[in-house]
Amino acid sequence: MPGTESTTVLEYLQKEGKCVLPIKGGSMRPLLRDDPSLVEVTLLKGEPEKDDVILFRAGEELILHRLVGKNARGYVARGDNRLSCERGIARQDVFGVMTAYASGKKMKKPRGFFYRAYVLFWCRKMTVRKIVWKLRSLLRGARKNRNGG
Repeated sequence: MPGTESTTVLEYLQKEGKCVLPIKGGSMRPLLRDDPSLVEVTLLKGEPEKDDVILFRAGEELILHRLVGKNARGYVARGDNRLSCERGIARQDVFGVMTAYASGKKMKKPRGFFYRAYVLFWCRKMTVRKIVWKLRSLLRGARKNRNGG
């Protein structure tokens, strides 16, 4: 969401208090995928909580990533499909929090047993994520070798 588009989104969010945005990119997979995933973002009042999916500005872009911590330099966020973090995010650069998401036709709230299990086992446990990625890589390699590629 570069440049003027991000300004328009922020203006709308400030005015209306919430907005629905399409997902661009793969950094929040497997929860959120490119088209047709949508997220509802609500204007942030107060402080975000750990594991909230926050909308923040990084340069001219708006980014939607999960809050994984806070330190003396600011907030720390990471995409669910990433190993590296964005650090030093100032409170004034955090504008909203995801209050619903859709990967299909139905909007879902980020709560409930399956969502909490996803956050616990996929987002908080980097070991699980690394194992899944390693297995996926091995399977792809085995398929290539079997197909002569």
